[in-house]
Amino acid sequence: MTSEPWTSLDSTPGRRIFFRPLGIAETTFYWSGVLNNTADIVMHMHLRTTEASDQDILSKSNVMRAWASVKRRFPLIAAGVDEHESGLRFIIREETVMNIRPDDVTFTEVNSFHHAECFVYDIMDGPRRLSSQLLTRAYILRRTDRSDHFHIVVVLAHCITDAAGTSTVLRTFLDTLSSQIEPPYIPLGERVHMYRALENNLSSRDLPLVKQRWRRALGYAIDLVWMSRFKVFSV
Repeated sequence: MTSEPWTSLDSTPGRRIFFRPLGIAETTFYWSGVLNNTADIVMHMHLRTTEASDQDILSKSNVMRAWASVKRRFPLIAAGVDEHESGLRFIIREETVMNIRPDDVTFTEVNSFHHAECFVYDIMDGPRRLSSQLLTRAYILRRTDRSDHFHIVVVLAHCITDAAGTSTVLRTFLDTLSSQIEPPYIPLGERVHMYRALENNLSSRDLPLVKQRWRRALGYAIDLVWMSRFKVFSV
């Protein structure tokens, strides 16, 4: 089973809207987050500046510039999910991709490393910080006890990413934050079509039978190696 491709609702430059139904895995992760407050990914980075001039890196204007740049390169983090009568569907609005919303980035202060850890634990164990229209949030935690230390916490819904994808978003954010160079990005109309549902990427129906068998054999071998790491030996 494969999901439908992206469709455009409005072709007006700057106001374009794209949507597609969620795939099977995406739907599972979405409802898991909504109903059980699970399946959200939280990444916590503890950083320290080495030069006095580095303090400008954490200025509000620079953080907002960097986050806006990341959204243009990874527009799915700016998506929302509409619970439409025909089923769940992703909605990507060009205005949301190109502009910063009030809850995209939150600045706050913590008075110690322990306080920062408690902040992260509260995100994981407390009320959900995400919603159907806010699938990604970033928090900048400034340390009142150590002005050269700060923390970045990024929260993403699992229906739009995985741990590897989240690491890529965070790395890109840090790279952009520390650089004044604005990297190029793929136009939104082209970029959205790269976001395919998982079952589309795994589909092998169009492959020759021999290649399908080789894919299954390789998958089985990789699975055996991976699962061998989790063997429990009894004494």
